[in-house]
Amino acid sequence: MRLGNLLYLWLRAHASQAEGRDVRVQHNAASNAWLPILGPELEQLTLVRDGARLWDRLEDPPPEHFQVFGRDFSPEQLRAFIREVVLSQTFCSYLPRRADDALTINVRRGDYYSVPEYRARYGFEVQAYLRSALVEASHEGSIGIIHVVSDDPEWCHSNLGWMWDFAPVVAEPMNAVSNLAALGASPRLILANSTFSYWGGYLSGVIHERTEGKSSVWVPDLHVRDINAGHAWQIDPCWRAVPSSWAS
Repeated sequence: MRLGNLLYLWLRAHASQAEGRDVRVQHNAASNAWLPILGPELEQLTLVRDGARLWDRLEDPPPEHFQVFGRDFSPEQLRAFIREVVLSQTFCSYLPRRADDALTINVRRGDYYSVPEYRARYGFEVQAYLRSALVEASHEGSIGIIHVVSDDPEWCHSNLGWMWDFAPVVAEPMNAVSNLAALGASPRLILANSTFSYWGGYLSGVIHERTEGKSSVWVPDLHVRDINAGHAWQIDPCWRAVPSSWAS
């Protein structure tokens, strides 16, 4: 598990501890980069491998990985976790300034498209989705600049030049901490079908204090094809789900 999935587990531990239960997330290699960023609050939610006791109970996550919005966690629990853990002083130092008319787009490529098994489960026509979402975003209000956050900037450079028809495009550095901060700082977002991307949307909602009504966040109506009929179960109800007619 990497950051997107881990954050859901840490959220569950945080909510459980608030209810008086000693629940922690077992440490893995992907935790190492984030423990210094999110600080002592995250350490209280994490159990190093040699810290487990014989009577501790190991709980494996279900297929949805405790990520069902409104069932596995409430909006209040989500906001409390973000404010008390994720928005640490160190992480906040990475947050860039964003103009009100800025739009940030997260393009997830990587193993979703390089590994045949993952492509069959997660892959879709990214450009068709982005065009649909960009048209909707432009109808809502003018776009001054587009920031692109991606794990495959070369693919974006080769395939997304048409975005300049909407606004000037800037590629963000390929760095996990900076990229998550770039998503969270943006008032308007087009997300990918990725847990990392969803967390950018959650952060944006807290940072920009959106608590009700429709927000300027667009997301694919697809997470993975073989669970929940393909529909993403992590979506905040205030986001705009783009219909899956573009999925291949």
